[in-house]
Amino acid sequence: MPNKHNSIDIKIWNRDFEVEVEFDTYSDGTILDCQKDAIKELVRKKHIIDDSLPKVKEYCKAIDGEKIDGEIDNIFKYVIPRTFYIQSPNDKISHVVGLICAYKFNPDYGLVLKYVDEQLQEIGTSNIIY
Repeated sequence: MPNKHNSIDIKIWNRDFEVEVEFDTYSDGTILDCQKDAIKELVRKKHIIDDSLPKVKEYCKAIDGEKIDGEIDNIFKYVIPRTFYIQSPNDKISHVVGLICAYKFNPDYGLVLKYVDEQLQEIGTSNIIY
C-alpha cells in the first residue's frame, strides 16, 4: 500500500527538482527503518543517480530512437523525475528505490530507474518497481 511521505529537494542531472517520496507500506502504514535508510543513502550518494544519465539516454534511444532526432542533448525534453518509490524489503535485498519519471513517449507507464543497494539495476516502465 503506497504511502506518500513528503518530498525531497534534489539536483538530478544538473537540474533542481522537488521529488515526491512514496513508501510501499503495510496496511497499517508502517514505514520500516531500512526503507528510510534506502532513500537517505541514495540521496546521500546522489552521484549514482547522476552517473545513470548515459544509460537513460541509451534506453530512450533504444526504445524510441525513431522519434528522437540525433543525440539527446537535453534529457528533460523527454524525461522528468517525479517520485522516489521505496519498496518494502525482502529477505535478500533491503534497499530498493525506484526513481519514477514522466516519459514523453510513454505517458501511461513512464520511465523508472530501479536502484538496488544504491546501484542502478534496471531501467524500464513502472512495472519494474510496483
